[in-house]
Amino acid sequence: MSSKVAVSILLLFSVLAVYGQGRVDVARNEWMQGYVKLESADKADEAGTKLMALQLYRDAMTVFESVRRKYPDWNPSLLNYRINYCKQKISA
Repeated sequence: MSSKVAVSILLLFSVLAVYGQGRVDVARNEWMQGYVKLESADKADEAGTKLMALQLYRDAMTVFESVRRKYPDWNPSLLNYRINYCKQKISA
């Protein structure tokens, strides 16, 4: 194998690794937006502001569902857990 081919292959794998990591970071950042809403919803629920909590749970669930749809391989068990948690709180 020539050194040019080896360098090209190495460069390709490096680019793919960076791209893959970038998608993970984007998915995590989007998930974190939902998590912040979820935490706010829990605090609103504890404070007795039920309507505010309900809206925040819905917002959080929308974010989690969006992440699950856009990044189906990113932490599906965590996303399912958070979505089910929100559904439970909304129906309570």
